[in-house]
Amino acid sequence: MDVVKELKDILKSSFELYDDNIRVPEGVDSRLLKLAKEMDAAVLTLDYNLNKVAQVDGVKVLNINELAKSLRMSYLPGDELDLELSQKGQDSHQAVGYLKDGTMVVVENAKRYIGQTKKIEIIRSLQTDAGKMMFAKLFG
Repeated sequence: MDVVKELKDILKSSFELYDDNIRVPEGVDSRLLKLAKEMDAAVLTLDYNLNKVAQVDGVKVLNINELAKSLRMSYLPGDELDLELSQKGQDSHQAVGYLKDGTMVVVENAKRYIGQTKKIEIIRSLQTDAGKMMFAKLFG
């Protein structure tokens, strides 16, 4: 219920709780999809299986992971940007900063600039189970 309260606060009037009397013996996913069809509404979910079933049933579905991925800034090798260096890296000469989307950027030979914002150049990126990680060097 805390999440519902937070959503109400964030979305104000565009959010409403709907109390229905739909009874579907197959379970909550089926009930949700039936309600979405009746209301001509979209389903917002993180659930991979629900996403696939909704697509098969013709229900519009918004996958939160896909939405977040599409909103992420994408940097390619050679791209330049200003980055606040906030902490030391794993190696003694590295500094670490974070993009607005939370992506970690490891900057080579930048330890002495921790606490400062420096212009950097992206060298490469690495996709891990924990998310995307980028490597950079000081610009110039």
